[in-house]
Amino acid sequence: MKPKFRAWDKSNKKMCDVKALSAFNGGEVTIKRDGENASYVVPIERVILMQSTGLFDKNGVEIFDGDIVKLQYTIASDFELFEVRQFRGGMWRIDNRRRGSDLWLRNEDCEVIGNIYQNSDLIESVEE
Repeated sequence: MKPKFRAWDKSNKKMCDVKALSAFNGGEVTIKRDGENASYVVPIERVILMQSTGLFDKNGVEIFDGDIVKLQYTIASDFELFEVRQFRGGMWRIDNRRRGSDLWLRNEDCEVIGNIYQNSDLIESVEE
């Protein structure tokens, strides 16, 4: 699998598609913002990279590191919010303060509803 990334542009507060990464000159990222035709080269310090997990939610949306997903953890429980994180050995997990699971076991049951950068109000629910 070829690694895929998206980036949170810290200065513009926008999510961007990553077109290329370069390790030269201290590191640069070529990004493309939604709704714009042009690509931009920015220093790597200006963005936060989020790697794709290679998995998709129940609606076919690609899941990235830092996404917030909604999931009914058990049949009898209410829906809960979880953050997608990478753990030891590169395993992708969903976690909140109460419980967690390996993402590959639950990805087809969850729904991406945002990410920790664009939806800071959702991250508060995950951390409660």
